[in-house]
Amino acid sequence: MRPPIKSRKLPTPTQDPEQIATTAQSLLNKFDLTRPIRLLGIRLEFVPPTPEEPSDI
Repeated sequence: MRPPIKSRKLPTPTQDPEQIATTAQSLLNKFDLTRPIRLLGIRLEFVPPTPEEPSDI
C-alpha cells in the first residue's frame, strides 16, 4: 500500500521561513500519526528568472 501524498502550492513565491514551516506543519497535521514516521520531505521549486535576471545555468 502506498502512503498518501499531501502537497500544497503556496499562493505566492516566498522566502519567509515562517510561512514555509507553517505550511509544512499544516500538511503534517493531515496525517494520523499513530505510527512512527520513516520519511518526511519538503520540495522546493524556484521561480524562473525573469529576462532581466541572469541565469546560473
